[in-house]
Amino acid sequence: MEKQKRLFLTGGSGLLALNWALMLHETWDVFLGLHNRNINPSFASTVQLLSQPTTQDWITTFSEISPDVVVNAAAVTSIEYCEQNPEIAFAVNVLFAEELALVCNLLKIPLVHISTDHLFSGVASFATEQTRPDPMNVYGKTKAEAESRVLHACSNALVVRTNFYGWGTSYRHSTTDKVIHELQAGNVYTAFDDVYFTPILISDLVSAIHQLLELGVYGIINLVGDQRVSKYDFCRLLAKTFRFQSSLLQPISIHDVPALVQRPMDMSLSNLKATEWLHRGFGSAVEGLICLRDQSNQGYSKELQQL
Repeated sequence: MEKQKRLFLTGGSGLLALNWALMLHETWDVFLGLHNRNINPSFASTVQLLSQPTTQDWITTFSEISPDVVVNAAAVTSIEYCEQNPEIAFAVNVLFAEELALVCNLLKIPLVHISTDHLFSGVASFATEQTRPDPMNVYGKTKAEAESRVLHACSNALVVRTNFYGWGTSYRHSTTDKVIHELQAGNVYTAFDDVYFTPILISDLVSAIHQLLELGVYGIINLVGDQRVSKYDFCRLLAKTFRFQSSLLQPISIHDVPALVQRPMDMSLSNLKATEWLHRGFGSAVEGLICLRDQSNQGYSKELQQL
């Protein structure tokens, strides 16, 4: 019997890594690198990491695991927290990523670095891989710097710009979890009708990344859904898909919340490069939300919510 490949993910207690592990655990041996939270998922092994592993720390970890692919999904993603704690944001989002990239390059392990769509000023739609970053806040600046350093340290890394959604855990609800919870409870939920993005379901994102790895693609690539929608319209489509009362959704402007750290109003990315590589699109928001609903019906979400 052929030995299963091994996948190592940093940010192992987070939304992306856990969904990724659950999706692939039957065909890959998955190892989750944990930092501040200890969990014990049935579908993956866990490895405790230092907050800032040295080169030797990484070499020791990888000599024991022998991963075939490493994914850096660790990041401080709260825009407000990053603004208030820029040194921590820089340490995690930049220095941690750079050190990991150096080691992957040294050991010749394929690396996937998860970036963001939060890199631009938001004055234009569908930013491409060639659009020059123009971040508006500390979070965006650290993620832009991380891209540059990761590619300098490991030129054949795959840097993925994206904005994903999926099922969360008991200790960390995803955005879609929060919307579903509020609408189920009959509560009003507010969402911005003037902030736009191109969301993609995590399972679609993961499938695309592994296809690109098989093709040997590297460098920066946008992996997002085909449809540009406002945050409000996305919630409205979610309500319709899950058969909730859409009247509970209340559109507001981002300008109605002046206390927020400045952020782009249009985060949409063009996925043309990825669709050309894979000869397919990544679906509309509705198609992704239908899959999200099906995952719930199949018991997929319960696996994560039990953590």
